[in-house]
Amino acid sequence: MQTIAAIENLDTHLFVKESFNAIKNDKPHSAMVHGIHKKIIKACIWINIFFLSIYVLKNPVRAFRVMKKLKDLRDNFRDNHSILKYAKAGNKYYYTSNAPGWPSKAFSKYISNNLRKLDAPFSYIALDTILFGITKKCGYQCEHCFEWNALNKPETLSRGNLLSIIHSFQDMGITQVQLSGGEPLNRFDDIIYILQNIKKGTEVWLYTSGYHFTEE
Repeated sequence: MQTIAAIENLDTHLFVKESFNAIKNDKPHSAMVHGIHKKIIKACIWINIFFLSIYVLKNPVRAFRVMKKLKDLRDNFRDNHSILKYAKAGNKYYYTSNAPGWPSKAFSKYISNNLRKLDAPFSYIALDTILFGITKKCGYQCEHCFEWNALNKPETLSRGNLLSIIHSFQDMGITQVQLSGGEPLNRFDDIIYILQNIKKGTEVWLYTSGYHFTEE
């Protein structure tokens, strides 16, 4: 957490703030971000990562080396294709479902964890994400579902159990919880309870079919 607190006070905040002010004077935002808006956000993210690498690794040479590894790993994973669009939700920007939104404490912790992994791959181990099936109930019978044998059986975990498990993984340093099932919206009230009581610094995603969703 000291790393996160330090990053929040870096001079990059000024650059990011000025960039956001420039964007606010542009056309109204949509959920998808592209063009000059995307380029500005991409530059801000990489500047944030650069300062994080300097702070975490304490050595500019190591920081540049690890950042290159990070970029090469990213390019290899995407087969050297660039991301065409980012998504904006609230005040955060997303370029993949496997990383927390930027800017956030969760994103800074996620990047810090991965910088340490790349710097010392055999000595530093940290979880980033857990996929948590919180229910066995589902009202659908999708052909591709791999949970058929477990569906619609009695629940074994209370909302207190769910929160306790998540807290345990948060203490291990995770930055993202992905709630799944079954259909997780069958435990809607429990999801609200989790969101209200989860520790800060971790994002929560929901893998859902939209069961029982309405326009309201």
